[in-house]
Formats: sequence, C-alpha cells, structure tokens
Amino acid sequence: MFLYSYLQKNTLLVYRTLILIIWGGLIFFTTGVQGIINNYILSLSMMFGAFIGSATPVGGGVIAFPVLSFIKHAPSSEAATFCLAMQAFGMTAASLTIYKNKIKVNSFLIIYSTVIATLGYLVGLAYIQNPFSSVSLKYSSLHSG
Repeated sequence: MFLYSYLQKNTLLVYRTLILIIWGGLIFFTTGVQGIINNYILSLSMMFGAFIGSATPVGGGVIAFPVLSFIKHAPSSEAATFCLAMQAFGMTAASLTIYKNKIKVNSFLIIYSTVIATLGYLVGLAYIQNPFSSVSLKYSSLHSG
C-alpha cells in the first residue's frame, strides 16, 4: 500500500528516474566513458537548446541543428530528424506534467488544433514534395534568422 501511494504521488519523479537510468545505462554500455568525452559538446548544446526551447517559441532545434550539422558533421536530414525527436520528447514531457498536475486546459482549442494540424499534414504529405536537398537545408539554416 505504501509503494502504491508513493508511486501515485510521485509519478513524474518515477518516470524521470527510470528514463535517466535507462539513458545512462545505454550511453555507458554502448559508448563508454570515451564516448561521453568525445561527445560532450553535443550534450552541452542539447542542454542549452533545451533551455532556449523552453524559454522561447522557436524550440531547441535552433541550437541543435547547426551543432549537429556543422560541428558534428552529421547529415542534415539526420539532424532535422533528431530535432523533431527532441521536440516530440519535450512536448511529451510537458503533456505528462500538465496531466499529472491537473492543469486546466481548453479542450476545444486542443481538439480543434489537432484536427486542423492533421488535415494540414495530410494535404502537405499528398501534394507538396520536399524541395530541399540535404545541402540546401544545411545552408538555409545559416540565413534564417
């Protein structure tokens, strides 16, 4: 009974702890200490990007994409995918926090936005081809701002 009530009160803490343990285990056992040393700049930029993403409406990809493309020399398509994944993880964490803390939300606005965004996504997927190559995507990030 004690464990159940503790888990119920501290759900987010349990999620955070489990994710941190899984993440730490994966990092340590796949790359080891040398991998952490080699990629510290990426970790620092992701932390900075998370702060920027939380404080502004532009998102953490503004920091992550140039770092991945220019400093780590990752292909721009992979950098863009990583930025989208980072956004998805952040929004999921925010959703869990809102749900757990029982923060009041405007249900109509959420449903309306979801329907319109889904329709826009489907129309874009069906009728708009990607006009950007990997190189033009990388260099367009230099001039946006």
